[in-house]
Amino acid sequence: MVVMSLLGSPEATAQQSRVSKPLTVWVDSASFNVCDGSKVFLLGVWTSPISVQDSLVSMDIYLAWDISKLDFESLAVTSSGTIGSQFDSKSVDKLPEGGLHVQLGNLSLRPVYGSGKPLFYIKGSVIAPDTVKSPDGWVDVTSIDPYGKTNFEPIDYQPGYVRVHRDTTPDYTGMLSVMGGSFDTMRVDTVTLTTTNLKGHRVNEVTFALKADTSNYYFVDTIQRGTIADSSGWTTKNLVVTPDSIGGRFVAQSSLTVDGPLLNIVIRRKNEKGFTSELRVSRFAVNAQSCLGKLTFQNGQIMADPIPVDSGTVGVEEERRGERAVSIWPDDQRGSITVRAGGMEIEEVIIYDAMGQMLPIRQMDRIDASSLRVRLAGQPSNGTYFVILRGRNEIVYKQFTFIK
Repeated sequence: MVVMSLLGSPEATAQQSRVSKPLTVWVDSASFNVCDGSKVFLLGVWTSPISVQDSLVSMDIYLAWDISKLDFESLAVTSSGTIGSQFDSKSVDKLPEGGLHVQLGNLSLRPVYGSGKPLFYIKGSVIAPDTVKSPDGWVDVTSIDPYGKTNFEPIDYQPGYVRVHRDTTPDYTGMLSVMGGSFDTMRVDTVTLTTTNLKGHRVNEVTFALKADTSNYYFVDTIQRGTIADSSGWTTKNLVVTPDSIGGRFVAQSSLTVDGPLLNIVIRRKNEKGFTSELRVSRFAVNAQSCLGKLTFQNGQIMADPIPVDSGTVGVEEERRGERAVSIWPDDQRGSITVRAGGMEIEEVIIYDAMGQMLPIRQMDRIDASSLRVRLAGQPSNGTYFVILRGRNEIVYKQFTFIK
């Protein structure tokens, strides 16, 4: 640099006594949450203390960084809080292969000194599409050439790192839970799959799998009406239902803005005994670009009261081995249904919707011993409904669809 020539000829410089001094150089680090919007930062470039007696008048510095994750501007910020602000000459070049060449000097030959302050700041940004995976993005001073009365000898170059991490605190923890069910003496119940803390965290894809305890109950169907799954914002809705498992994958164009019931699940008991079983969440995942740093799930508890069996009579399960021929004819104009159970004397009819809500019955007219016309108190909406027919020594279950 021009500053070096002003100090005198090489011969004159050689005659001067230059004291050697070790120099440590390091770069600041920065950290971001993956959900932070603009990941732009300033990193300080530091050295060990420089005194007035060192008579430092110029510096030649090269920096390099992980170009797959970071980028830096052709800029060295020498604000009033930096040692570099004492230099009156500054030149910064960005190298084609990724790096900066910073030249600092004082044409007045006024010594530069200081401690506890960075030489200058460099301004960069994260360019990785989602997150900087381990190892973090690095930036390093590859060489430094200070010039002054003291002969500086760089002994340690400590790189800086830019980390983009996923926060695992409760604010960034998503949950999928199963709200437990209770059969009482009914054969069918509905349980709800619920999301917590997915909204507002860039979640637009939810994948899950559920497992049933088929020794006591099994999956019948899923009901989307009235749940998040019923939203029109989904572009993909894949559901596979088998008696022992349910798998689902929902993908939306934009991030979820609500939490709550994701899906309702219809289950049916297999026996008349009382039991307590588990409905297990075997898989829960969201899109990799979400802000969530942790996912948890909560299994559901399925409970059932025993179904009473009259002494000296055939048990309900035994009676049901020969399934009744049950027929149901909905009348959408009158809000009624006609039920026929061949050979079974119907004593009670219970109707409930897919949400597990019992429908109030206004009137029942007997056609014959095994047939009834059931008039509902209100007009049912389109959907799946369940009927339980109780006879003297048996219970029969039937599903039907009401379409206007």
